[in-house]
Amino acid sequence: MSQQVALSTTVLPLRLSAEVSALPVAAEDTDHVIGRLQQELQLLLLEQTALLKRIRLIRHTLAGLVYIFGSDIINEKLERLLRKHGRRDSERSHPGLTETCRRILMEDGQPLTVRQLCDRIRQDNPALFARHRELSASVAVVVKRLERYGEVLDGFNERDKRTWLWSRKAKEGTNPPDLTYE
Repeated sequence: MSQQVALSTTVLPLRLSAEVSALPVAAEDTDHVIGRLQQELQLLLLEQTALLKRIRLIRHTLAGLVYIFGSDIINEKLERLLRKHGRRDSERSHPGLTETCRRILMEDGQPLTVRQLCDRIRQDNPALFARHRELSASVAVVVKRLERYGEVLDGFNERDKRTWLWSRKAKEGTNPPDLTYE
């Protein structure tokens, strides 16, 4: 019994695991091991959820402090820690939807509808298009958020379709600090 527990808590090399799986084992033994592994997995997932909540709380608190007191309150060590364990757009292998929408709106210089933005994304970055089930809904959410940040202006075209235009007043880094990487 203790041997089974020891096997369930360690990762076996492939060769050894093949040898162990060839041994005759009673169904109740495997049920016991599977039950223990399921319990342990559930416990670890609960701990992971609690840790992610704590990390999110700390990041939100830091973001609030940066918003109130300025970014110079964060030292280099903390900044490296945040960057190391968080996702930054500059570290991504591919730009996200928000950055792509920003770039398209900046480059185009004229008001674009959500449909026009989607067409440009499909043309410029088909891989990004493939990652979104409903690209137009995702783009609509992004441009509304960019409007709240003051980065884009909304309006209507001659067909009364809502359009989005990059704001000349928008400067890089004016959006709220985003330290909530997940």
